[in-house]
Amino acid sequence: IPYPGLHFSSTEEAESAGVTWLELGELNDPQSTNFVVDFGWRTETIAKFANAGSQASTQSALVKVDVHNEEEDEWDILKFRMMLWPDDEAPAPAPAPATAAPDVADEPGGFELPQGSALQQHRMVLQLASKQPSQVYQISFHTINPSYQVHVMVPDCRMPIYESKERFH
Repeated sequence: IPYPGLHFSSTEEAESAGVTWLELGELNDPQSTNFVVDFGWRTETIAKFANAGSQASTQSALVKVDVHNEEEDEWDILKFRMMLWPDDEAPAPAPAPATAAPDVADEPGGFELPQGSALQQHRMVLQLASKQPSQVYQISFHTINPSYQVHVMVPDCRMPIYESKERFH
């Protein structure tokens, strides 16, 4: 763990880290190596993305993992970036209903979408920016959150772009 160590800004983040460590402990596979990275975005980048509309896209900072290939006695540098791209395959917005829907904006925690609109979905895309690793690595990305988890398997780390089936709104 690099300096300054682990920092959690909320109880939820600490709980997510606990789930991560438990899952890694359950794997307990001596033939695999596990790394935990945090794909981060600056607060202003997320705000700009959220306000940019349905065709917005964003990308995380590049993260780097150094892996020692014991067979070749060589270090491989694997680099990754997570991106959210507009989902062109998302269903078109539903037509406006003939009768007015109940106003959920007045309910606690409620919100109101404009009539005829739908939440815009974005596809999770992984950029794999490694240069000529000494071997093929199978990579598994997991998002860990106490309320949901997403698992994405990338069969070959030499793919420059991997478009997952995962969609978010």
